[in-house]
Amino acid sequence: MEFVEATKRGFKNLFNFKGRARRSEYWWYALSANIVYRTVMLAVVIYYVIKGAQNTRHHSINMDMGTGDMLLIAAALLLPAVLFFAIQVRRLHDIGRSGILAFVWFGLWCVSAVGWGRIICLLLNGDGEACCLSDQVLIVVTYVAGALMMILQVILFVCNLINSQPGTNEYGRCPK
Repeated sequence: MEFVEATKRGFKNLFNFKGRARRSEYWWYALSANIVYRTVMLAVVIYYVIKGAQNTRHHSINMDMGTGDMLLIAAALLLPAVLFFAIQVRRLHDIGRSGILAFVWFGLWCVSAVGWGRIICLLLNGDGEACCLSDQVLIVVTYVAGALMMILQVILFVCNLINSQPGTNEYGRCPK
């Protein structure tokens, strides 16, 4: 499968959890989705650099971030999970595995993204100190979720290297 075809198919099936995805489809789509993600993150960083430069007083960062800012950061941090969730499930189906690993990965990514969004807001709004016990707990949960997610990503990476299960399995016919 070629780059353009895999990209079109990946974005067309962004929320399709049924069927199978070949290795080439997954890896070509991964490249294009990473380009999209990096572009979005660059735009978010540029936005906050410009906003920070406009709001900087006495060489300190105080951006007075509101709910909209926090939602923008959370959306940017969740983008990779959304882009990769369905194709990861289909890739697991292609090797004859359940998509449950992808669901666990997605849950950990959501917890981690929300936590990192809050940590970024803490850093940009003040001196970086957690203001209350709930912030401290969120920071610990964020780090634990991140560590578990990294372990799971290694497992998923290995799964993404495995060749397609030949013939038809319980998730459909082989896309080769």
